[in-house]
Amino acid sequence: MSDSWDDSALEWDSNPVVREYAGKAFEQLTGLIDLTGLSVFDFGCGTGLLTEKLSPLVKSAVSLDTSPQMIRVLKEKNLPQVTAFCGALEDLKDPSGTPYPAHFDLVVASSVCAFVPDYAATLAQLRALLKPGGLLVQWDWETIEQVPGPGFTQGQVEAALRQAGFESPQVTRAFSMPFFGEEKPVLMAVAKA
Repeated sequence: MSDSWDDSALEWDSNPVVREYAGKAFEQLTGLIDLTGLSVFDFGCGTGLLTEKLSPLVKSAVSLDTSPQMIRVLKEKNLPQVTAFCGALEDLKDPSGTPYPAHFDLVVASSVCAFVPDYAATLAQLRALLKPGGLLVQWDWETIEQVPGPGFTQGQVEAALRQAGFESPQVTRAFSMPFFGEEKPVLMAVAKA
């Protein structure tokens, strides 16, 4: 990821669009699953706006982002049950220094997968972190195949989830948000490991 994520970290939480996106994602998530007592992995957590909402409900949360400044802002929140890491997904290790096994009940990825260099490989890595039967919930901008920019079509997400070994992926339009001056739909994908 570029330094621009670091450059945005201090103002990130005060951006009303970013806050609304996290709020809508959380609302969708709590309508889908009871979070009480779950172990959760927040991939591409940024400053932890979604992690912050999850923290009071879950047993534990591990949050990862590649931006050191985003993670610094998250750590300054001192959220209970939250362990925050800065680095790449393949470098994620538990407190003893060993790679996380299939440990999590839930993996959330909010507006991040459209920015990773290899979406299919990332999904496979995320699936490996889930307990059998665990859920992945992903939100990303919806796009039309011919239009450049961050995002996916519903078909692209569904095909990539199946390729990564997820069962019964469901991809829907969850909500719409302002995006560079226009309302743009956000897809929510739910799939079982």
